[in-house]
Amino acid sequence: MQLGKHLTTVLLLGSAFFGNSQEITDSEKHYSLQLIKTISGSMSPKSVVHSGTGYFLSQHMMYKHKILVHNRDYELIATISDRITPSDFNHEGENELNGAPVECTFSHNGKYAWISNYNMTGPGFKNPGCDACNSSKYDSSFIYKVDMTSFQITNIIAVGAVPKFMATSPNDSLLLVSNWSSGDVSVVSLNQEKEIKRIKVGAHPRGIAITSDSKKAYVAIMGSSKIVELDLSTYAKNIIPNIGKNPRHLCLDPKDETLYISLNGEGKIGKYNLPNKTIEKIKTGSMPRSMALCESGQFLYVVNYGGKSMSKIKTSNFSIQNTIETGNKPIGITIDNKLGRIWVACYSGKLNIFQDSALIQELDLVDRTLLSMGNPNAFIPKIKHESSTLESVDSASLTKQREHKEVESFSSNTRYYLIIGSFNSKANAEKERLRWEKEGFNSKIIRSNSNRNLVSIETAKDKSKLLEKLKIFKEKLQTDLWIYSQR
Repeated sequence: MQLGKHLTTVLLLGSAFFGNSQEITDSEKHYSLQLIKTISGSMSPKSVVHSGTGYFLSQHMMYKHKILVHNRDYELIATISDRITPSDFNHEGENELNGAPVECTFSHNGKYAWISNYNMTGPGFKNPGCDACNSSKYDSSFIYKVDMTSFQITNIIAVGAVPKFMATSPNDSLLLVSNWSSGDVSVVSLNQEKEIKRIKVGAHPRGIAITSDSKKAYVAIMGSSKIVELDLSTYAKNIIPNIGKNPRHLCLDPKDETLYISLNGEGKIGKYNLPNKTIEKIKTGSMPRSMALCESGQFLYVVNYGGKSMSKIKTSNFSIQNTIETGNKPIGITIDNKLGRIWVACYSGKLNIFQDSALIQELDLVDRTLLSMGNPNAFIPKIKHESSTLESVDSASLTKQREHKEVESFSSNTRYYLIIGSFNSKANAEKERLRWEKEGFNSKIIRSNSNRNLVSIETAKDKSKLLEKLKIFKEKLQTDLWIYSQR
């Protein structure tokens, strides 16, 4: 009897908070995006990036000389200094150096973070690059490898002058680094953890996007109006000209067919069709900078540095759904697809977190409800077949009868999967599946509603059993897992 009351309350809360699971209409779209949290303090974040496993790293350059690690509860769980001694990592140099953390990217299992440093300061570094510099004569810099279990720097890799943006290939074999002042791209082997090639691309390269099959990369050359396409097998270059003035950041859609480009010199966002070689543009706000594309590719989020705002673009018709105010000088952005949250780094000293209910419509009703209550694992009712009791309690209400039928459907028709990885590429998902199969798990690939390839290591009809295993496996495997339901 008590279970029926609690479950009815949960379902009603979920319905009130999220509405139905259909796409948000034009009249509702303004309310789908809301500021839910602001974090401030001793910070000046240049960027913020989600690990995919519940950690958010913000990089604070030479103004604060640190990397901050927050979790999904907005707690600061680690502060990583950019101070290193090269000889500790088998590099020449016995003196301590300071870095200047700019950007971050992760290995695709979220176990390691890679941090670029604008420059190094200390003995041996006398000719730092700058935003206006363009020459190979400037000091090279290091990127840091951070272990996401210990939150310690475990290796450093020498790259070019003023490394800025980075991207890891989906198969985790390569790390690409755009070296702003030396005008080239460092190709780093993640197996060897060293630079294996340097490719000249032109003045001031920045944004990088890599295809889901890890075969091609696209590099935005901000000192021009072009994008350079790189073949990652031969390192051959192909120029995509006349994109627009000062392309800065790139996002590639899940099908590898569309490049989204922030055009810093035009104040616009470009949508470039790779097969057709055509582009259309839209103006979002003053000085659009970084972007983030949601997992399904349905929505693109853009921070407008000069406009103190963030714009949400619907990609299917390339239109602005809404624009919302942020802190001053928004410059970095990332998405937590699991919780439907967008984190924005404001150079002025804040992290803004927004909730977009449109991103979590694919979650089942109970999970969406728990999410609205703040902590998805805080209250998990165990669903049992108590139909006669529930019917007697709720018989006077047609709404509650429908809720009861949904509960029956969850308990009888829904299967739950413990997910350990999500991939655009089925080939990469299969590699992950085989990896866990070798570890003794009954791993399989599940196709999600958003056409992602999910790797499951456990399945059950009773969600409560998986919740117990989720906690055990998280501690044992030291990685993030989540539950996905499918009927």
